[in-house]
Amino acid sequence: MLRGCLMFVFTLFFVSLFSLVAGYFMYTQLGRSETVTMPSLVGLPQEEAVKVVNRTGLNLADMEWVDNTTQPPGTVFYQSPRPLTTVKRGRDVSIRVAREGKTTVIPVLRGMDEKNVPLELGKNNLSADTVVARAYSPTLPEGQIIDTFPPGGAEVPEHTAVSLLVSRGQRPRDYYMPDLISSREQEARATIEPLGASVTVEREAVPQRSLHGIVIGQTPKPGERVNSRTLINLTVGTAAN
Repeated sequence: MLRGCLMFVFTLFFVSLFSLVAGYFMYTQLGRSETVTMPSLVGLPQEEAVKVVNRTGLNLADMEWVDNTTQPPGTVFYQSPRPLTTVKRGRDVSIRVAREGKTTVIPVLRGMDEKNVPLELGKNNLSADTVVARAYSPTLPEGQIIDTFPPGGAEVPEHTAVSLLVSRGQRPRDYYMPDLISSREQEARATIEPLGASVTVEREAVPQRSLHGIVIGQTPKPGERVNSRTLINLTVGTAAN
């Protein structure tokens, strides 16, 4: 009788232990099967990428063909979700597949006026970049194109944005402002106008007739460093009425 009871207890214990282990195993395996590792699809031919998605238990929800001249036609160059991330089985996947894009040639724009560039680029299905660099040029006037990137003659995909290097004109030559005080207006102008600077004149009534037509003030002051872009103002005396 006692032996039978012990056998029953041992049997019940082992059955319970087996059920617990089996339940844990099934729980963990089922839990693992709910997630998968996202495979890397970039670089695969489109047909192979579709097979990989299906084998992994995912759902290819979006496949877009996009003009692309940097990847072989028919290969995947973008995917979502990212490779090697953990995702739920059945997760929607999006890919972009390269198709052969149209190309065009950058026109040679050196010496062209900046305002005419957008029209010229548009003829080749290109656009001007919003970032424009400017530099001094010893030969090209201000506003003309020095160079482009990509350079003229290069073959590029259509709708490429072209960066422009635009001339600021010749680099201004610096000089020191001469002392024009007590000079006659005509003499002062003859001194500074050949330097390319712009000159404005203000007239101020003076009590002495000897100061009529004479420079009595100047900006910038004598000795200051100036160049052809500097605006020079002269104050010239005029006889009071």
